Amino acid sequence: CVVLPAKARETACLSSQSGCACGCTFCATGAAGLKRSLTPAEIVAQFEACLGEAAALKSLVFMGMGEPFLNWENVRKAILILSDSRGRHFPQARMTVSTVGVIPVIKELTRSDLRIRLAVSLVAADPELRARLAPMEKIYPLKSVLAAVREYCAVRKALVMLEYILLPGVNDRPSDSALLA
Repeated sequence: CVVLPAKARETACLSSQSGCACGCTFCATGAAGLKRSLTPAEIVAQFEACLGEAAALKSLVFMGMGEPFLNWENVRKAILILSDSRGRHFPQARMTVSTVGVIPVIKELTRSDLRIRLAVSLVAADPELRARLAPMEKIYPLKSVLAAVREYCAVRKALVMLEYILLPGVNDRPSDSALLA
């Protein structure tokens, strides 16, 4: 975990796994492979550690190590623990979970009572390039991920943050920008 400082707020960035099974070529965590999924207690402990560094945390993101939706049951339990009024009572509306696009969990989240924010890492707009950079494209194609995101937005009346990491000379050309648009 890490505290992300900013002018207006500090954010706790939590991990969901030790390592990652997604194998994204640009990611050191992905290169290390998955060691194991974290328990709800370990996830909550990261938040507590962040509070020790920054007592006025304004938001929480699951953007650390691992694919949160591949450890969804434990991440979901940690969200419920952190937001419980008998605990930290941290607002779900200030929690964001980032995914490479695990469609079954996006669909589950669409119909759930959780009020967290969703972020989807596109990596590349071209499916072939995305498959080379983020092998999960072969399991969850971007076209299908975006269809699930559109359904999420329509059902929940919510916005989704689309994340795009610029890799010089790889996915930052004008043609990539046109595809992204």
